[in-house]
Amino acid sequence: MAGLILTLGSNACGPTGKADSIQLSADCMSAGMKSFDHLKEDVQEHSPGLTVAEPKYHFNPRLHACLMQVEYWSPLGGVKAVINVYENKTILGATDSRGANGTTDVAGERNGQPDKRVYVSFDSEAEKLMSE
Repeated sequence: MAGLILTLGSNACGPTGKADSIQLSADCMSAGMKSFDHLKEDVQEHSPGLTVAEPKYHFNPRLHACLMQVEYWSPLGGVKAVINVYENKTILGATDSRGANGTTDVAGERNGQPDKRVYVSFDSEAEKLMSE
């Protein structure tokens, strides 16, 4: 069905503009789905008890990046991340884990660098990246 939309968009819009945007989004979704399949297999192989949510995909034209927002968790903690699919790099990440003594440890990551503040701001920052 996406092929039909792309064909109609290309005929209606010419070689640039909205048709290019549609094609970039379609390419991103295809690449994102492959990346997610690998991620899900890896997560479930190493941590079989984790629940993995369906991801969101978005081509961000400002970053010229295919983004995938993923989330997986267990009773002991969870991970939220926005990944640049084309570069296989985490742009934004937040984790929490519950220790045996009942405490929760949190961590954050921005562009590969630790940033604990991301844990608190993850949802709003991810929403912005996924809608630009």
